[in-house]
Amino acid sequence: MSKKFSLEGFQAANLPHPGTITFIESWNDKPKTESADQYPDSFKFRCIDENEDIVPRDRAQLCIPIMEFNVKAVDEAGNPHPFKGAHFISITAYGPNHRFVEVTDSVPQSPSPLPEPPRISPKTPSATEPPGARLATPRSVSARKPMGFWERIRKAMRGI
Repeated sequence: MSKKFSLEGFQAANLPHPGTITFIESWNDKPKTESADQYPDSFKFRCIDENEDIVPRDRAQLCIPIMEFNVKAVDEAGNPHPFKGAHFISITAYGPNHRFVEVTDSVPQSPSPLPEPPRISPKTPSATEPPGARLATPRSVSARKPMGFWERIRKAMRGI
């Protein structure tokens, strides 16, 4: 096995989990410690084979037991927020002796949609108003000279 990274904290794949997993949540001041027995192997272990590829525990040579999950969940303003309904979530997993194992980040949710602008009811033209009177007058249209390609590019660059 080539040593691409430290194997500190890894153990033989057939050994049991040391026993508990601690959950530290950013919105709660009290860490929760729970028995690892209630979780599946895919949750409580990260395992590698002889090529150091990540594999399920039943095909692994070595596994590192997950001892702690640090869960940071925030609202749109970046303040701690319960996991459910959070704008952004980051979960960091640690093994024995607080060895970093992995981090998983969510994609921030889209911002809340803006309220719909008030609808303006279209005015019906009056009987005295000629059709098309609300369109640009021919004088204002003819006064404009069509922009050339480079003029459009310069105008677009000024807007950036």
